[in-house]
Amino acid sequence: MGSTPDQIPLIVVVGETASGKTATAIEIAKQVDGEIICADSRTVYKGMNIGTAKPTLAEQKEVPHYLLDLIWPNEQFSAAEFKTRAEKCIQDIQSRGKIPIVVGGTGLYVDALLYDFQFGSKAEETLRSKLEQMNDYELTTVMNTKSIDQTNLNTKNRRHVIRAIERGGIVTQNKTLRGDTIVLGIQLERVILK
Repeated sequence: MGSTPDQIPLIVVVGETASGKTATAIEIAKQVDGEIICADSRTVYKGMNIGTAKPTLAEQKEVPHYLLDLIWPNEQFSAAEFKTRAEKCIQDIQSRGKIPIVVGGTGLYVDALLYDFQFGSKAEETLRSKLEQMNDYELTTVMNTKSIDQTNLNTKNRRHVIRAIERGGIVTQNKTLRGDTIVLGIQLERVILK
């Protein structure tokens, strides 16, 4: 290919479940000498092959796939861990002159790469346990007491609210798309998806 790693683009394929992301990514990989990085919060688990739309062994033989079957279902895996591992895969693939293709499933995983999220420190378990025991009203009271800006916070998602409290309202998301990135979105009509 002759390109240096910083000139090799990152291709990202996103779309709804059963929209054909995997097949599309495999076809692209074959045409551009690419390798696939799976961005799915369920396919990282060993043994979870049913209901996860994990690429089949035959598909994995056609094109190298990364970040599949990393941990057991009783182990924890975070978006921050995914980002760290995916960045290493991207660098490795590019260093060999190939094109990395991220295929996603999990929006947070994909966004962490696309917008270079900077994840905060790991949650303090005692505080998290206390917050998880609170009802929605109590969590809202804590946010108001701590003057946490709720403008861009999904207050209907308890995990987001709890993490915002843990971080003291500090937002760690970048709004700028990484350079040299091509994002392909697959959207099908509902009738076809069903």
